[in-house]
Amino acid sequence: MILVSGVFEKEVEPFLVSMVALERGLLLSREYFRGVIGRNEIIVTSGMIGKVDTAAVLQAFIDRFNPFLIIHVGACGGISELLDIGDMVLASQTLEYDLYPLDRIQRFYSSDLFMEHVLDYTDNVVTGTIVTGDKVVSDPKLKEWLKNTFDAIALDMDSAVVGKVSRMNGVNFGVLKIVVDMCDERATEDFERYFPKYAPVPALHVVEIMKHHMFHPERGLWE
Repeated sequence: MILVSGVFEKEVEPFLVSMVALERGLLLSREYFRGVIGRNEIIVTSGMIGKVDTAAVLQAFIDRFNPFLIIHVGACGGISELLDIGDMVLASQTLEYDLYPLDRIQRFYSSDLFMEHVLDYTDNVVTGTIVTGDKVVSDPKLKEWLKNTFDAIALDMDSAVVGKVSRMNGVNFGVLKIVVDMCDERATEDFERYFPKYAPVPALHVVEIMKHHMFHPERGLWE
């Protein structure tokens, strides 16, 4: 079983459209859909804003469905000058930037197999560190600090929690995001403008992988 998560329904919509639906239900007041894409059985849910929401929802789904892999998709803010709006970001690692002391902050590393498969089947992806905090960043000074302190390339409010909860439960995880703002003074305006267009794109790429390949808990990706 693979758990697919996103903050907003639009970010996971391609999974819902593409799956052969088997079950629909509620867990922690979040709607979920169980189904099959190719030979992959998946559970899809969304509706987790911020770190506390994300942790609570993911733990509930892990307890109920015991997934061997969590795939988190959706939008993020760009930090690196190598990125622009519409670029996809594959997390090599995630961390929470708003914890102290800084030298005690944990880094959570994505599944190597998931990263390899995304890079094999997806063009124009930038790989690097995604940092997570409970705020929208629109301050150029904070953006620069995040880049210099953590070598971060992108930012969101959820990915590091996906990493943390996954690792605490012994579950592999992967994060594929797309840039919809550049963490500057236009962040809110750009998010509202570009989110509807780009939010489903990471999910579309993962769906295409699932249609032709099978993720396996022990053997990675089957042809």
